[in-house]
Amino acid sequence: MQDDITDLVNRCNECQIHGAKKPRPPERQISTTRPMEVLGCNLMDFQGLPILVSIDYLSGYVFIDPLRSSATSVVTARLNDNFWRFGLPEKIISDNGPCFRSEQFQKYCELFEIHQTTTSPYHHQSNGRVERAIQTVRSILKKCKTDADITLAILAYLHTPISADLPSPAELFLSRQAQPHRQESSPSETSTCPTGTLRTTAAYLVHRGLLIRVESSMYQLFLKVDSGSSPFLRLHCKLIYRTEYSDAAKKKKKKSIFGSMFFCFFAFEKIYCTTKHH
Repeated sequence: MQDDITDLVNRCNECQIHGAKKPRPPERQISTTRPMEVLGCNLMDFQGLPILVSIDYLSGYVFIDPLRSSATSVVTARLNDNFWRFGLPEKIISDNGPCFRSEQFQKYCELFEIHQTTTSPYHHQSNGRVERAIQTVRSILKKCKTDADITLAILAYLHTPISADLPSPAELFLSRQAQPHRQESSPSETSTCPTGTLRTTAAYLVHRGLLIRVESSMYQLFLKVDSGSSPFLRLHCKLIYRTEYSDAAKKKKKKSIFGSMFFCFFAFEKIYCTTKHH
């Protein structure tokens, strides 16, 4: 099986174009005993968009948070989103970027009793785990052509066993098996938003890459889509819209690869929907 996977990767054009060209030296090992004990954080830039990439040192679970700017207040706000879900880390390892060495970030760590360690200037390898995670995220973004491809690629990465003896980063981090996708429970058809409106409140994983958009929302949880009589999983998403419409001018703004990209994992609900859209 391992030989088959290696052969498949070697024959993949995208992997050969964007893959690492030389082996990296062994990373400095940091001992951890539980998830969210040590968190590595760094900023990366992709197509002019700053992205906060964080990795749990025990499990290798990666958080990917797009930012509107690299200001300290924006970075800490995104960290808060992760912390209230999964708890506070004891230690944060970061580079010496302006947002991480600012007085505001120091006070932030003191407030939550988080010990911060910064890497040596011009030597990012000292935070090898997060640097490797950034390489992986950047490679995924370069290879994928649609938002749905990005979604499924990151989910596949988080849910792929690390080795024959170690489970996936998601399972190590959540301490349970997680199910990212159910092919048999996907809606059979897609619905679209009317032209001029982009008020999608959720997205759906459909048939390995096709996203279904909500036609209309009914209360908070029920959405008018055609799912036949089968239950399916609704994926709660944090969406960043790069395509917007002006009700007055009816003009479409520029769209980037982050059109309606998700950055929140494992918020799934099983929904029974019998209302059919027309």
